[in-house]
Amino acid sequence: MNATADWLPLSQRLAVERRRHARALLSLPVRLRWFGPLGLESETTETLDAGRGGLLVSSREPRVEGTLVWVTFPFDARAFAAEPETPARIARSRTTPSGSCLAGIAFASRGKLVHQTCDLELSSNATGGNISGGVDRRRHARARLALPVRVRGADASWPDDAMTIDISNGGLSFCTLCVYEQGEIVTLALPRNAWLSGGDRRGRVVRISGHPSEPRLLSVGVEYLL
Repeated sequence: MNATADWLPLSQRLAVERRRHARALLSLPVRLRWFGPLGLESETTETLDAGRGGLLVSSREPRVEGTLVWVTFPFDARAFAAEPETPARIARSRTTPSGSCLAGIAFASRGKLVHQTCDLELSSNATGGNISGGVDRRRHARARLALPVRVRGADASWPDDAMTIDISNGGLSFCTLCVYEQGEIVTLALPRNAWLSGGDRRGRVVRISGHPSEPRLLSVGVEYLL
């Protein structure tokens, strides 16, 4: 595949590459979230083209290839409730001769999402016991759902803006740059959307692990307290 194909008009690009999913010229608002040096950051921009496998977007600055991002597409700033976000990766980043920045975004496949969450199961007894054989022993069915969550620990003056990995009636997992301790009591502030009533929930940290595909991040499992 020609390395410059992403930055050509659609009619020219199709002649020099063969994507798994066709792309269509499409200009719609899109919001990106990612973890910067100081925590969660976001940018609202527009797509140049879109397909089942990803997007091509303009960006205010070059992006690091391979970076984990969360995509809301199409994005509606007037939406009453929080919209679910799609985990993705920066597949390519280029600066055009005119000086604008373009980023090719590849959505995470279902298989990769399963891999990212398979090490984050909460135990069935609230003590964070090990999961044997990779079997999910949760008492509550989980749903992979990416939403922003504000986490407050003992020092509530320094909240942690993180992203959920999965959510159930009994707890959730989130990824973060911050360090937590096993057994630590936290308050989780979730946005309201079609599946969640939102609001604050108290919980206990029952599992901590490295994020399997983003070395900078930790994955934290929390069980809700009654």
